[in-house]
Formats: sequence, structure tokens, C-alpha cells
Amino acid sequence: MTTLRALVGCLCLAAPAAAAEPPPVFAPKAEIVWSDASTNLLGAPSLDGRFLSFVDPATGDLAAYEIATGHRRRLTRNQPDAKTFAYFSTVSPDSRRVAYAWFNERKFYELRLIDASGGESKLLYSNPEIGFVQPCDFSPDGRQILTLFFRKDNVSQIALVSAEDGSVQVLKTLSWFYPKRISFSPDGRYILYDSIVSRDSAARDILLLRADGSAETKLIDDEANDIFPVWAPDGAHIIFASNRSGDMDLFLQDFANGEAVGQPRPIARSLGRALPMGVTRDGLYYYGLRAGGSDVYVSGFSDDGVAGQPERVGRTTVSRSTAPAWSPDGKNLAYLTQLGTENYGQESRGIVIWSLADRTERLALPQMAFVSQLEYSPDGQQLLASGSDGKGRAGLFQVRVDDGSTRPLVSEHGGDPRGFEGVWSADGELVYYLNGSGAMHRYALADRRDEELFAPESGATLHSLARSPDGAKLAFAQRPGDAASGDALIVYEIAGGERRELMRLRNAPLSGVEWARDGRNLWVSAPAAPAPKLWKVPLNGEAPREIPWTAAREGGIRLSPDGRRVAYSANDQHSEVWTLRDWLPKSAAAEPQP
Repeated sequence: MTTLRALVGCLCLAAPAAAAEPPPVFAPKAEIVWSDASTNLLGAPSLDGRFLSFVDPATGDLAAYEIATGHRRRLTRNQPDAKTFAYFSTVSPDSRRVAYAWFNERKFYELRLIDASGGESKLLYSNPEIGFVQPCDFSPDGRQILTLFFRKDNVSQIALVSAEDGSVQVLKTLSWFYPKRISFSPDGRYILYDSIVSRDSAARDILLLRADGSAETKLIDDEANDIFPVWAPDGAHIIFASNRSGDMDLFLQDFANGEAVGQPRPIARSLGRALPMGVTRDGLYYYGLRAGGSDVYVSGFSDDGVAGQPERVGRTTVSRSTAPAWSPDGKNLAYLTQLGTENYGQESRGIVIWSLADRTERLALPQMAFVSQLEYSPDGQQLLASGSDGKGRAGLFQVRVDDGSTRPLVSEHGGDPRGFEGVWSADGELVYYLNGSGAMHRYALADRRDEELFAPESGATLHSLARSPDGAKLAFAQRPGDAASGDALIVYEIAGGERRELMRLRNAPLSGVEWARDGRNLWVSAPAAPAPKLWKVPLNGEAPREIPWTAAREGGIRLSPDGRRVAYSANDQHSEVWTLRDWLPKSAAAEPQP
């Protein structure tokens, strides 16, 4: 389920300090509820506080975590090795049903409903033009599901989907952006959501929409970033996150007669990368935390492996860096850093240019919604960026190193947000890439000519694409439809189209391929415990040789142009589920609205 794992992570940015707020009048208590290898934040608590919905990372199934006992049970039964999986979910007010998104065989999300005890699911909504659906909340009577649509034409919509027959009522169209949180008021009259203020700012305000879509007002208007609004059980308070104090804190806003009353009060400070998951009927606020981080390291390197102590790169980007790429002269590293506030799925990423000589960093902001990989052009002036833009396109983009200006090279609407894997030709005039269907393509920058070189075997996928130093060969891994067969390492002669298998891992995946600078060997990575594996694989048919590697590493290695240094990422990010109690006046928590 690498697709699922790739869809999570992020960071909250700070804002300039604002005027002091009134001190909190309560003493909220935070307690950890769940933290292990299967913890994820793609669900919600049941209102009765019995369970959390979540996605089983091993199978992609919708599942339930019993809070009292820690027992996990699958609600759906995904097929082994299927490319389908559950995603976001929310629980009905009576805690008996779960609405969830399901990524289907046709590569788009549909809305489904299932009993909280499991069994057969009910398909409510399926539309290939709506590439993504996110069930956010139920109406208080349980008859409608408040759902976010993200259409393939780059339009997002707030909609109500009938839990009985799947009929749809669109309440609000939001163009290219989408809310980070949408929730129904306990009396069913209003809907809260956060929205971007303008195209020139990432800051958000909180808006109040009538449940029939007839009118809308700005409820919380501030220069800061105000996000994640959630109703209290009494309907008279709203809890939201804001960086108005210089960090991302939680605030409580009184509400009456369709208006905010007084000023918001801080109730919890500096929670970190927090995600609201929901509030139970007795007033427990559930939230997730992204703990740990990801960093880029550089070390000396030889045929025997890492030489010397690895050095972490970056100054202001510690614990949020990944995907390094060497400049052609070996003087700089480009890598990705997390930006913005947590948005559940794909996080916004910027590009950092790190100078190894003077240890300085410079930030470039591509006009992209998400970036997954980078590669320098041979002249060092451009970056080939894999990812997606804010217009619904996913693929490969060309980013200028000096100013971050961006233009799409090859893309498709509604594709995987991580985009295509691609590499430059040795002269920088061509790009070789793997498209959304897994076929190998060649794209000419001069005349925009795009041609397919070959398609993988039936059911197989290609990944970890790398070009030889002389530009005559490509190397990549081929993953068969039968995952038990293991990934194969393939070398492809560009001129003649010949393909040779050099190595196959039995019952295991490859996680990275890199050419040795002599062009006669490949460095091949694979995940393993307690440390990842690394092999040196000769092209002449000699047996691969395993190289000792003890440091933590995520994915493959990136070799410097002179072959004497190696860059790689190390990631210890994980998810935790917490609760916050005693954040409401006692009367408010004890007297929920029906």
C-alpha cells in the first residue's frame, strides 16, 4: 500500500506575533490514545466514543479501532495485492454507520457507506469526473453526508449526498482551492468551513454557510491563518486552530444567533502538526499529531559504502526535508521541504537549494500544489519536478532554479498527485518518463513531440527510473502484478530498445536505483529492518554484492557527480491520536443539543 502511505504528512508555519489574547479560563488536559505502526489519521471518532474509523495500512481496508481495548477490526475486505483502498471516513451520529471514500479500479474515488460492524458496503456516489471525494460529516439526523468534491476540471465543491439514495445537492463551489475542514452544526442549521482569503495568500478565514446553501457569512476574519473549525456538542462554541499568536494554537469561539460572540480564547498552545478528527458527544476533542520528521543527509562514499559521519543538511528546514538531488557541478543540493498547514493528504512543498560550500539555503517556490521528486537539468538551470499543480494536472514540470517559475512539460488531469517519474537526457533536450499507465515515454522539449518507447508486461508497473552517465541506457525496477514474485532490475538500451534483467528480489520491493559514475555498475536500494539494504550490481553479469549500511534511510541514494559523496533521506515520521478534555465549560460539555 505504498500509494496510501505516500498520501500523508506536513507542517504548520508560524505567523508574526499578534496582540495578546485573553488567558484561557479552563485547564484542558491532553492524553495520548493510540500510537503504533498502524496508526493513521484518515478517520473520525464515533460520537459515543467507542471507536475510531481508520485505514488499515497493510490491506487498504476501512477499519475500526476500539478505544477501550485497542482491538482493531476490518470493516471491508480488500482483495490481496489490490490497488484499491479506503481513504477518508466519518461516522454517523448514532455511531452505527461509516461513510468513506474508496479508490476504485478505475482510479478515482467514490463514496460508500457501511455498517460499523462490517458487512456489505453500499455505493452512494461514483463519478469519474469527480476524481476525489471526502466525506466530512453527517447531518445531525444522519440522512445526509457532508462531502467535499474535487472535480477533474479543478473545481472543488461542498455538497450534501443522501445516505439513502446517493442524490446530490451542491451547496458551494470553491474554484481551485478546497477547505481543510467542513462540519455540520449540532442543530443542522449551519455548516462551518475554512477558506483561502485570496490567490495571493495561503491564509484562511472561517466561514458560516447555511445548510441549504442559501447564504454565507465570514464568521472569523483575521490576518492570521484560521483553520480546522469544529463545532462543540452544545452548538454554542467553535474550536479552531490559528497561528495568530505566532504558533499554531487551538482557540475557542463563542457562537449565538448565527454570529461569533466576543473574541476567541486560547485553550491549548503549540500542539505541533495537529489534525482535528472530531468531537464526541461528551466533549472529547480527538486530534492527530504528526510526530518525528524527515531529514536529508550527506556522507562520504566509496565502493565499500558510507565513509565518515553523515551530515544533516539545512538550517531552517530540519525535520521536514526529503528527496535530494545533486547539481551537475556537485556544489549544491536541491531538496523538498514541507510548507503550510496540515491538509490531511498531500502537503504543500517548497524547494530548497543548499550550498555545500557555505552551508546556506535558498527557498524556491514552484507554482505546484505538490512535489514528490526533483532532478537537475544538465546545465544546472532547471529542475525536473514530479508532482501536480493547482489546476488538476499531475505529471512532470519544469522549474527554474533561480526564481521557481514553473511550466508543465507532460501531464494528465486527475492523475496521481505524485506525478510521473522522469529523467533528463544527457544533453538536456529530451525527457524520459513513466506515464500514469506505467509506459515508458520520450518527450522532446524543442518540438514537444511525445512518443511511447514501450509498455510494461501485463499487470506490471515500472518505477525508480535512472539514466546512465553517458545517456545511452536507462535503468528501472519492474514490479509484477504478482507482488510475491518480487521486483526485477532492468537495463534498457535506448538506441536498440534491448532490455536485460540484472537482478530480482524475491518477495521484496526495490526502493531506488542509481548509476555508478563509471557507468558499469548500479547501486540498488531496498527497504529492510533494522536498516535498508544496498547492492552494487555489475552490468557485466557478475553477481550483485551487498554493501554494509547501518544508517537509517528512506528510499534510494543519490550519488554526487564525482561519486565521492552520497545524499539520502531518513524519515522517522509517525502518527499519534490524542484527546483534549476539559476545553469547554462544564455545562456546555454536559448538555449537548439533540
